[in-house]
Amino acid sequence: MSKLFCKYCWSLGLIFLFFLPTVLADITNLTINEVMYNPKGSDTDAEWIEIYNPNNELINFLDDALFIADDRYEQQIQDYSGWITETNATYFIITSCYSSFYDTLNNTDIIFNPMDWLHLDDEGNPRCDRIGNNLKNTEDYIELWYCGNKEEECDLLDFLWYNSSAVYYNNTYYSIEGNTNGKSLQLINNSWIAADPTPGQANELVEEQTPQKEIKLITNIDVFLFNHLNYTKLFKIQIKNKDNCSEKENISINYSVYDNINDEYIKEDNFTVEVGCTKTSGTGHIYFEDPGNYTLCGYLINNTNISDCLDVEVVNTSTIKCNLSLEINNTKEIYEYPEKIIFRPILSNKTFPYKIEYWFEDLFGNIVRKKITTLNTYRKSWKPSLDEPDKVFLIKLNLSFIACNDTNLTDNSAEQLIIVKDPTYSKISPENNSYVKILEVDLGSDNKAKFGEAIKVKINIYRGNTQKYSTSLWVEGTSKISTETLKIHTLTKFTNYTFTIPVQLKPNCDKDYADGIYYVKLEGLNSSDSATINVEGITSSLCEESSSSSSSSKSKFSFEILSMPNKIEIGKEFTTKVKITSDDEEHIIDIWSYVYKGNKCYSGEREENLQSITLPADSSVIVELKNTVKDAEPGSYKFKVKLRKDNQKTPKELTKTITLTAPEIITTVSETNINQKDSCSDSITIFNCSEGILVYESSSEKTKKLTYWLILLALFLLNAFLIWKK
Repeated sequence: MSKLFCKYCWSLGLIFLFFLPTVLADITNLTINEVMYNPKGSDTDAEWIEIYNPNNELINFLDDALFIADDRYEQQIQDYSGWITETNATYFIITSCYSSFYDTLNNTDIIFNPMDWLHLDDEGNPRCDRIGNNLKNTEDYIELWYCGNKEEECDLLDFLWYNSSAVYYNNTYYSIEGNTNGKSLQLINNSWIAADPTPGQANELVEEQTPQKEIKLITNIDVFLFNHLNYTKLFKIQIKNKDNCSEKENISINYSVYDNINDEYIKEDNFTVEVGCTKTSGTGHIYFEDPGNYTLCGYLINNTNISDCLDVEVVNTSTIKCNLSLEINNTKEIYEYPEKIIFRPILSNKTFPYKIEYWFEDLFGNIVRKKITTLNTYRKSWKPSLDEPDKVFLIKLNLSFIACNDTNLTDNSAEQLIIVKDPTYSKISPENNSYVKILEVDLGSDNKAKFGEAIKVKINIYRGNTQKYSTSLWVEGTSKISTETLKIHTLTKFTNYTFTIPVQLKPNCDKDYADGIYYVKLEGLNSSDSATINVEGITSSLCEESSSSSSSSKSKFSFEILSMPNKIEIGKEFTTKVKITSDDEEHIIDIWSYVYKGNKCYSGEREENLQSITLPADSSVIVELKNTVKDAEPGSYKFKVKLRKDNQKTPKELTKTITLTAPEIITTVSETNINQKDSCSDSITIFNCSEGILVYESSSEKTKKLTYWLILLALFLLNAFLIWKK
């Protein structure tokens, strides 16, 4: 018995040892290792949590109840399909049943799902769910629970709280930048950081490698070319992975052109160009005398591995017959100054390379706009100047080159007569027509100025055909009391300017000037104007400052819109006031404004109201810009003010949103008219029935009346003739 008993004990021992790994499995070391709470794109079915199993313990999800929880739900971790019931993987993933990981991860045996046992389906089975109520992007927490076989024995294995900038874990806060960047929260070297996701793998921080700068050389011409043409821009040079394209570097290229038929080089040359990131101009040139087959090759000096070649065929253009004609596309023949003349060259066939010359002449054959050669048929424009009420010009075009045998040269030129009128032109000599005026002096509510104050003077200047452009503004009595004489330079002829300029009065701390009447003076362009002002008192705060404590601050150049209407009536002129403040230097200013939507301008030409002035140092001026929207639909539009300082290439600009409204139609109907509606409604001619005043008369009514009088006249003449015959 004892032997049997011992054998029985030995058998029990073997069974115990066989099941020992399962019985002694310790899964309390499971930890949350990685969290993807805000993946790129939609979060639905894309969020996941990675669990770390450091000892590769065998986890049976049927016996060892693991739960995942957030701020709202608790869910048991299982495989929804029921195929996988256990794992001893070092890392396994918890994600939605419909996650894209099933298609991307090589090992799908490490993917498990959160199951909702509180809300069963129709068959009494748990529902497959997303993690919690979705992991929130702003703030959430995650708990990992182990419940064994009985829920009341549950132990909290791990806990993690996060928001978009921090993680709280094991009583420690970690700063992170994980939100909206497609990175996951990862535990690396006992610290939580945001890094590129590593689902199912060990977490590691991989430093992003900066791509090395790469130079590429690409041939930049067509495979079919024409002889007797000079080709430039033979290559395109690219520098990839360059941080700053504004930094130029010299690139040197050797290039050659090889004649494949005669087996010889017809050109060998080199060039050096400055390249930011891309360059095509200045990259060699070639002129083919003869047709044939050629090979263009180029390579980087000191690095022949960077190279490119292209086989080209050169065609003899003289053998290709063609018949091209040139026309001018311009439906408008009469322009109003200062409107731009706009036209387009129309070439009947643009297959072959061509050159078109265009210029402007007056009726006497004098060239008033120099010849310009163009290689395209884009829109051309010119803004003429007038010194008389109207003037006639000729637009002239000539096809100066075409790369084919044109059989008819008689239609290779075109011209069009254009009339330009100036409706504002005065019969008085334009030079004498220039004038300056003081429109208003703003002294405040008491209509008085104090010494030391800046008074605002609104002036109007019209510069006609005079060569003079400078106007002076100051204040004086028996002597000048303004701190300086302001100079206003109007640089554009035949332009009307309106400015509001502050004029600084002297402080008069030593009382050198008496209170009383003084004069604002404006002189220039052979014209002058003045206005009287009353100056009384001293600005005491200016006199209290000692010269030692006073300091001057350097002013900055700026401009701003002071006033403009938010709603503009179509067809009605509106005014915008713009203040320009200079710095410690004198500047040449071009300023203009226009109304637009998209690429279309609705207030005439964009620079139609352009004004050019010279703004003195440490001064400011208020410019009035006038615009009229003549043809547009009511609605929301953009209004832009552009300012170009000292002929800079890129102008500064201010943009506002405005509303265009339909023109107001005022209709007055008298009570008598309403009462007499029936007696008037049948007539084509519309009258004011109560007063008999003609408001509008149609052409048919005029014809009826004229016919009536002609019949009466004919009857009168017939009666006279019969009486005379008797």
